[in-house]
Amino acid sequence: MKLTKEVKTGIVVIAALGMLIYGLNFLKGINLFSHTRTVYTVYTNVEGLVPANPVELNGFHIGQVKNISIFPDGSGRVLVTLLITNNEVKIPNNTVARITSDFFGSRAIQLDLGDSKQYVSNKDTLKSVNEISLKDQVSAQVLPLKNKAEELIVSIDSTMSIIQGIFSKK
Repeated sequence: MKLTKEVKTGIVVIAALGMLIYGLNFLKGINLFSHTRTVYTVYTNVEGLVPANPVELNGFHIGQVKNISIFPDGSGRVLVTLLITNNEVKIPNNTVARITSDFFGSRAIQLDLGDSKQYVSNKDTLKSVNEISLKDQVSAQVLPLKNKAEELIVSIDSTMSIIQGIFSKK
């Protein structure tokens, strides 16, 4: 059977579209031919977290953040959808998902495994914890030092005005 030019062109276009879709998903970090699990977690603050940030277990990359959305109930809580691409990892039900940041400020979700014998299945929800950012930690350490420096400046200022009053010509 002889194929016409139109059929050949159609086959090439369909193959090119398929490769384009696969390539775009590959660049996003999504493998269309692997089985993935979707897991949810709820936070009150996700500052700096964006889709495609990594999901890690003891520093090992096991997935990525797929989507971030706000609950429609008006509570201000944020639903984060995690895509777990490593199916060999068994995640216990009482695992905690913690937002972490490195020295440069990039965010990731670190999973702290629990000790439950039951494991997370597709579309389950994990407990969540926000880690204090490096900026907040430094601010908490520097705040007492700043207050003492302000008190010292006030004390030096009053001492200087007294000394100036003693040595004035009047």
